Amino acid sequence: MPHHPAHNVPPRPTADEPPASQEAPPLPVQPGQTFLFFGDSITAATPGYLDVLQQVLSHSRPDLGLRLINAGLPGNTVRDLAARLDGDVLARRPDWVVICIGANDYFGAARGRGGVPLAAFDAAYRALVARLQGAGIDPILMTIPVIGSDEEDSPIPDPQAYNAAIRALAQSAGLRLVDIHRAFYAVYERAAQYKQIVSLSTDGIHPNHQGHALIARTLVQQLGLLRK
Repeated sequence: MPHHPAHNVPPRPTADEPPASQEAPPLPVQPGQTFLFFGDSITAATPGYLDVLQQVLSHSRPDLGLRLINAGLPGNTVRDLAARLDGDVLARRPDWVVICIGANDYFGAARGRGGVPLAAFDAAYRALVARLQGAGIDPILMTIPVIGSDEEDSPIPDPQAYNAAIRALAQSAGLRLVDIHRAFYAVYERAAQYKQIVSLSTDGIHPNHQGHALIARTLVQQLGLLRK
């Protein structure tokens, strides 16, 4: 089972890892609209969080009749998203675009195996958002759900700096942010307080079934998709 530093010491929120805030107002979703989810293997996974989200919406909000498109590709970085934007996103004319990117960017850069360094990641992400806004779409941003691991044989770095860049971009561009990383951390914090072991990942990077369910639940809650 992947280990997490929160199992030893309960983490404390920092300036880049804010405590949970009040619920944002519901997203102004209209019946029949299309949501496109743009990202890497975390989004591409099937079964994954999109399958859970589809089941929840079909059961609880059948009146919305939302169409969910999975536009995730394993191994993608923010640069790959930019290259795919016209054909995989804009050509489909979605009403909403949800972006979950950065796991390959930060991990590859940290390990010296490709990836996208932080400054280049920030610049490329801002350019991607600008192109979407130029097409009349204000994307919804998601933080990277990876928490990290302190296992000596296979340490996984924490993506805190990349998530700070995503949060800053959302704030400066006036975009909705779904803070998946904070939701994951909250689960580990509670487990640490009660000396429990919890796993939300198969390998410290990719969510397991419980992790994908948490992503779906966080999307529903922070976007207010179940509120009529």
